[in-house]
Amino acid sequence: MKYTIIAATALAILVAGCTPVITHAPIKSTPEETVTCAGDVLGSMGYRLLDRELYLRAERAKHVAFGHHTADYDRITIAVSNERLSVRGETVSIGGGPSRPLGAYPHAGALIAIPPSKELRADVARITAQCGGGV
Repeated sequence: MKYTIIAATALAILVAGCTPVITHAPIKSTPEETVTCAGDVLGSMGYRLLDRELYLRAERAKHVAFGHHTADYDRITIAVSNERLSVRGETVSIGGGPSRPLGAYPHAGALIAIPPSKELRADVARITAQCGGGV
């Protein structure tokens, strides 16, 4: 019983460390201007825009993968609704090449949440401060 509690506590701490960074702020201009501001700030920080339909999605490679290695990415999603800016950031790792043994983890192309990077935390705070009403 004691080991079960310890294991559950360790798992909860590990999972909490991999949760995304999320901020909300009231917008200080129109929704369109806020989205444009966020896109400009993301571009200035080296993010590549992936989607600009209902919300803004962007990612920046932390390092590239060669062969069987993994690649880490910072990803940011931005939404504006009800006069509020929502910024969600996460750091993910994508599994490497196909020659891993069957059943090995991570699989080629597998997406794994890892603890958010310091840079990502700063980026989320910067977007919120510059395009919303602050953190």
